[in-house]
Amino acid sequence: MNFVKDKIYSKEEAFDWCENLAKSHYENFPVGSILVPKKMRPHFYNIYAYSRMADDLADEGDFSTSERLKNLNDFRESFLECIKANSKPQEPVFVALKETMSFLQLPQKPFLDLVKAFEMDTTFTEYENREQQIFYCKHSANPVGKLVLSLFGKSNPENDFLSDKICTALQIVNFLQDISVDWGKGRVYIPQSIYSSFGLEREDFHNSDKTENFRKMILSEVDFVEKMFYEGSELIHKTSGRLSLELRFVVSSGLTILGKVKELNSKLRFERPHLKTSDKLKILKKVIQF
Repeated sequence: MNFVKDKIYSKEEAFDWCENLAKSHYENFPVGSILVPKKMRPHFYNIYAYSRMADDLADEGDFSTSERLKNLNDFRESFLECIKANSKPQEPVFVALKETMSFLQLPQKPFLDLVKAFEMDTTFTEYENREQQIFYCKHSANPVGKLVLSLFGKSNPENDFLSDKICTALQIVNFLQDISVDWGKGRVYIPQSIYSSFGLEREDFHNSDKTENFRKMILSEVDFVEKMFYEGSELIHKTSGRLSLELRFVVSSGLTILGKVKELNSKLRFERPHLKTSDKLKILKKVIQF
């Protein structure tokens, strides 16, 4: 979504611009877009617009890697400039974000971490070990959780730690469910040290050999992620109201998708799991149980 260059955006116009951008990508919205309190929703849109724009700089258009990295660096510099006390940003996303960060007293780090994640996407190299995979999650997924907690006024070291568990688990679930999709893009997000420990090589992610080895690896990954979800779910009981409800939906959805991953297992090399109506009912059941 383009903005008008040389136009001076008022706060109201900038907020409207971010809301329109967010709603134009509604299919990507988490359940939080509905559950965030109405008075905080404009700030939610502003944060989403920032993330969406950075993501597009990493993925959209016909640019070289060096051009994408330059664009992301320029975006980072514009962010750092916009949050200075006397700055007068022109791009609507930064006009809006300046207001949001001032009003909510948000930290810089989650925003900078997101840009770092998009830079890692641009220069992607496959992970050698779990530590590298987790490092990516710390920048791609965990900042979102911290920002949501901040919107609800519930960000603190203990809650952030539990949120990181949930967000990292969600990111790894995404890696698992997208094994066939990512292979089509020439990428494998399962760390080499993990799949090699099960006697697998990179090529085994897209052929029918070593099915039993692949099956054991997926089961191991499912156990690892499931444990992380349940450890993080303690955050549900440390919160209340809409935030607690959102967390119930997030964790329940993640666990349900993880169940589909376990069910497909070795077939993940050739197809992506899809949620049926019965699966959505399972999510509602889990929401009630938590």
